Parts: sequence; structure tokens; C-alpha cells
Amino acid sequence: MDINSSGAGQRITIDLNALKNNYKHLQQITPNSECAVVVKANAYGLGLAPISMVLHDAGARSFFVAHVSEAIALREILSDVKIYALNGFVAEHYALYKKHNIIAVLGSNKNLAQWQNLTAHDSDAPQFALHFDTGMHRLGFAASDAARLPQSLNTDPVLILSHYACADEILSPLNAQQLQEFSLISQYFPNIPTSLSNSNGIIAPASQFSLTRAGIALYGGIDAPGISSVVKYEARVLQIQSVNKGESIGYGASFIAPKNMRVATISIGYADGLPRFISTAPHNLQPVCFTLAMQKAPIIGKISMDLTMIDVSYIDNAYVENAEFVEI
Repeated sequence: MDINSSGAGQRITIDLNALKNNYKHLQQITPNSECAVVVKANAYGLGLAPISMVLHDAGARSFFVAHVSEAIALREILSDVKIYALNGFVAEHYALYKKHNIIAVLGSNKNLAQWQNLTAHDSDAPQFALHFDTGMHRLGFAASDAARLPQSLNTDPVLILSHYACADEILSPLNAQQLQEFSLISQYFPNIPTSLSNSNGIIAPASQFSLTRAGIALYGGIDAPGISSVVKYEARVLQIQSVNKGESIGYGASFIAPKNMRVATISIGYADGLPRFISTAPHNLQPVCFTLAMQKAPIIGKISMDLTMIDVSYIDNAYVENAEFVEI
């Protein structure tokens, strides 16, 4: 799928086959768990409708979003899936949870009190999940609440969940602490499905419980075996020129060529979201990397509003002279 407007300075290519394969891989390496998918923030900015339909075709049947508005939009696309709204429960939206069959994720005593009041005499109440904080300190009930909650519920939750804080840091002691705490919490809810692992927790699992939640890994945002890049972001090459040793490049003449150089001017700048402050970062510390012919081309000179200069001196001229785009 290409998001490419004729005459635009940049283009985005989304590889839907890679997305599908990433999902299948994540499900394959956790055969005893259901692999749910996270499609919040417009499916990580890639388009809720096409991304969700591909994931559904790949076998996904449980979807997580942040807000009720996202859940409603997703329900209009997919009618046969479970949809969880992660970011707490808002009482005034209760009718929307019912109408669109959205699973509320409750994570505070306030949430629970409102939910209990609204569902006490509702024989057709929507489903809900309970979120526990085991170390992220972001959302969720305290672990100490687990012992008392089962006795205070009108009905059983459909899921108990928490969230790893440091799953991308395999050696972090917090991983083991969270796993132990969540295991203890789960004992208070026998026969209720459980979920702890986010993307990195799937890749380096300690225990997967009933359901995993794949987010950034789906989109190729994790460097791991079996995970392919889904998004390619490219900027158009506008001009190639030679710059002599001692000549300046960009605003303020802030960069002086230390040698004769080949410089490409590309169609992206701070108006497109490229942070101007990285202009002054050493090449090996620049957080944004441009590549051409599989070789890095560092930023040189100050980033302009819609233009950026990169060093292509070490790249074969055969590639440079014929280049139409560089990958970001």
C-alpha cells in the first residue's frame, strides 16, 4: 500500500504482507496463547481500516485500542472481534460500550464504582476487564487490591491484564518482579484469561499467560528474528552537487566541508517533523538516519524548513546520480 501524492516531497510505503507475516510469526512463537493486536492511534498512524482488515485476515480476533472513539471506528470495520478500550472507563460513555460491544478496561476504584453502579440492574451489561499496575505506575489497580476485588464484582471480568515496563531490557530485574506479582494477582481470578506480555514480552517470553498483546512488533518496530519492516519512509532527492573543502553548507555556514564532498539535497525539513536540533549532533549520534544503496548518509549543515542536506561522498556515484529517493 502506497501513501504517495503525486509531486510530494516524501512517500510512505506500507508492506501489508510483512504486517501479516509479523502477526503470524508472533502467534506461532506463542502457540499456547492468543495473540491479540494493538491498533490504537490509527493503527500506529498507518490507517485503522486497512491495517485491521489485514490483521483480521491473518487470524487476529482480539483488538486493543486506547479510547472509545477508536473502538467505535474499529467496530464499523470489524463486527466479529473483541475490542478492548484500554485507557480507563468514562461513565458518560457507558451507552456507547453497550451499543458497539466494547470491552471496558477498568483500572481504578473510581472506574469500578461507576461500573458497578451502572451495571447493577443491567441484564445486558457490556463485558469488562481489570487492569493491574505491577510496576509501570501508569494505569491500573494496585496489586494489593486483587484479594478484595473478586468479592465486590457484579459479574466476572473477561480478562485480567497488566503491562511490562522493561520487556525490551531483558536483564532488567523489574521483569521478574512484575511476572511474580502478576502471577500472584492471577491466582485470585481462577479460570479468567490473563495477559501481561506486550511486544517485547512476546519476543523474550518468561510466561505468556492466556493472551499476548502485539503492538510495535507488528509494525516492524522491533529488531528481532522473524520480524520484518512494514513501513518505508522516503524523501525525494532534489539535487546532487560537489562541495569543495573549506566551503560552507546550510544556514549560518555552520558546517564547513573538511574535504571535497558530494552532497545531496533532499525534500524534507523541520516542517515535516524532522527535528532541527539534530543538525548539530555528531554524525554517529544523529537519531535520524538516511540511507541510500544500503549505506548511511549523515545530515550535514542545519536542517531547513523543507530541505535537508546529506553527505553521500562515500556512496557509489552510480547509485547517487540515479537516486530518486533516500530512505529515512
